[in-house]
Amino acid sequence: MGYKPFIVLSGSMEPEILAGDLIVTKEIAPEDVQVGDVISFRVDQDVVVSHRVTEIETEGGLSFLTKGDANIGMDATEVLPEDLEGVYLWRFGGMGEFALFLQTPVGMLLFVVVPLGLFIIYDVVSRNRRNRTKSSREAELEAELAALKAAKGQEQSSGQDSLPQ
Repeated sequence: MGYKPFIVLSGSMEPEILAGDLIVTKEIAPEDVQVGDVISFRVDQDVVVSHRVTEIETEGGLSFLTKGDANIGMDATEVLPEDLEGVYLWRFGGMGEFALFLQTPVGMLLFVVVPLGLFIIYDVVSRNRRNRTKSSREAELEAELAALKAAKGQEQSSGQDSLPQ
């Protein structure tokens, strides 16, 4: 079974879960949900709520009654098994706010564009440095080769002078 992260946008589960937290849920079979579990469920295609199960209904099919710990009253609608996303496991305090910030233009600029630009600059500088080092080494080797050729040429010419004729 899988794990799913969700960003908490309201304080309905305070003090256990705070607005701005990132929570992790684990998929669970609906029949394994118990009273007292905090479950995450869809109330809309784009909206997930995490509240505590206060009652489990079995008449007419399985459903859950829920309530936010900080809310005065029960949630108005029952949670059906097909809307269940998972059961709450743990939270990362404040990480939801950070994740939301990353989705803003400034967050993307700071944590995506700037690091990417720095990586590109580093790569260009590294390549230039390697090319300069390689060119310098090639020049040294060519000079050494020329010196060896010159020394060999002198050896051969001085050797020819001393041969008997």
